[in-house]
Amino acid sequence: MCLPTADASTISLSVPDPGDARSPWLLAQALDILRATGRCERAPEPERFVAGRRRGAPLVAGETIVWSTVRVTVAAVQSVDADGAELTLHLPSWDALAPAVPEDRLWALVDDLAAQLAARMGIVSDGAQVGFPDPDRAHSWVPRLWRRHLGVLLPPPWLAYLGPSTHPYRVLDASGLVVALH
Repeated sequence: MCLPTADASTISLSVPDPGDARSPWLLAQALDILRATGRCERAPEPERFVAGRRRGAPLVAGETIVWSTVRVTVAAVQSVDADGAELTLHLPSWDALAPAVPEDRLWALVDDLAAQLAARMGIVSDGAQVGFPDPDRAHSWVPRLWRRHLGVLLPPPWLAYLGPSTHPYRVLDASGLVVALH
């Protein structure tokens, strides 16, 4: 597979809001998952950012890690109004990523994160974000996400909202999400 990404490839997951100030921050949860699986390590010169607060948790937080020799920025965004959060892996362009990381390892990483963070859905893009879609209105926003992005990660029943000519690219076993790519 080759995704037509210019400067960056991003995979964003829409996850439930941790909800309570005592819950671990989304970024911390994601970094713990990545480190526990042995798939990443701290960057030699890590870049970190935090902006805003809601119930003590940062609204936007990110950290650069090294995954299989590739620098990746893991970023978390929590909504002020919506009941959700977003975790994004900012990866190099597909041309730079493909020689460094086998595709199966990429999807295994995404599947682990999606499963352990209870992701509702996600997108594959060249930098855009998934936002905070309402799972109860999937019939209206899934087609828009499909038109705007290189691919989507959806629960199997939601594939019907993409149209009859859409075929799954890959099933992520642990999370149960299905990857559909243009």
